[in-house]
Amino acid sequence: MASYISSIQKAACQVTLLLLAGVVQAQSPSRIAALQTDAQVLELIRPLGWEYKEAVLGDSVGAVYSPYRFTRFAVRGGQTWFRADFDQNGRPDLLVLTRRKEIPFVFCVLDMGHDSLRVVRNFYNAVQRRSPVARVIQQRNQDLLEYADFARSRGSRGQLRNRRTQQLAYVSGGFVDYNPKPAQHHIQRVTYESYSVYHQAVKTRIVVAEDSSHFWQRRTEIRDSTKVTHQQYHTPLHPAQHQQLSVLLNYLDFPRLRNAYDKVYRNHHPHVTLTVEYDNGQRKIIEDLNGMGTTGLRRLYALLYELSMP
Repeated sequence: MASYISSIQKAACQVTLLLLAGVVQAQSPSRIAALQTDAQVLELIRPLGWEYKEAVLGDSVGAVYSPYRFTRFAVRGGQTWFRADFDQNGRPDLLVLTRRKEIPFVFCVLDMGHDSLRVVRNFYNAVQRRSPVARVIQQRNQDLLEYADFARSRGSRGQLRNRRTQQLAYVSGGFVDYNPKPAQHHIQRVTYESYSVYHQAVKTRIVVAEDSSHFWQRRTEIRDSTKVTHQQYHTPLHPAQHQQLSVLLNYLDFPRLRNAYDKVYRNHHPHVTLTVEYDNGQRKIIEDLNGMGTTGLRRLYALLYELSMP
């Protein structure tokens, strides 16, 4: 009898938990999961910023993706938005292929929970590349972004050239090159130093240790070298923030990255020196002449700025 009562109590608890889960789900439904039409997608994305207000969906979108019409990226049947779970949090995210004016406009909207949406399109490098497109693929039961674009400069007859394709995974706030076997190093200290000149000479130094981040920057007017703007922050770092940085660095497998990127300096780009101290005495130094080394490095630089701001 006791075991019978115990089983009833367990069943009642399970029903209660299911009912509670249903209440929670009802209180915070996934807006992306509920999407049915292009109009609903537009209603979702237009509050996200001025660029998204200008986004167009529908039959006319396919024309701007015509360079891919004979490839696996071809837009078929007017379908230009797709669900996936890029951040693996159990809530569907969105890949959107739109048209803004007469150019392709590709981005992802991630459902972060608690009615919070995050737009991510760090994979697009407008300075060097053009005509982006993307699709959802799977590797090892993980949703990835397969992304393609062309070189910014056209060929002698005006044709698009140098198409590039990448498999990208969402890691630590952005998309980076997919790595099925991330490294496992203990990250002790990361130092980012950059120097750029454009109307102002800007020197920046960011140091992130295991318990804090330090941001230092000096701006000097080029025409008046006596005018200097200086700012400095020292911010305590939460263990979860340092973990986010460690996850990204190990996913990039930073010791295997090249020691130098680019050989010719381009105007208005920062010259970046990145130093990673790890595993009790090991050190990796990367000279990134234009701060554009890889998709992963660009995401790393952005994350360092995010961690250092108060």
